[in-house]
Amino acid sequence: MPETQLRLWDAFLLEGYDLFIAVAVAIVWVYRDQITSDSANFETVLSLLSSFFVPEDEDTLMNWIGRMLGDKKLRANMLAWKQEWRGFVATGKDTSALL
Repeated sequence: MPETQLRLWDAFLLEGYDLFIAVAVAIVWVYRDQITSDSANFETVLSLLSSFFVPEDEDTLMNWIGRMLGDKKLRANMLAWKQEWRGFVATGKDTSALL
């Protein structure tokens, strides 16, 4: 696990804050079956996502994140979403933008 943390820090220094989005998506992807099961409710999903995440295969995780962040179309969309969000914040619409 300490090596995973160091690799993620290296990736953060290279990729910036987009890395946090990629890691969050990766964690949700790993837990997708539990999150979308019929028995899942708010408390179980919250407990699952609040637990300590240890990847089964560090190389697979890092490769998946690398492919995600290497997708030029996705990165362009992420940039557009950030700019759109900054516009919401500038105009005071950020409090209702997600509802």
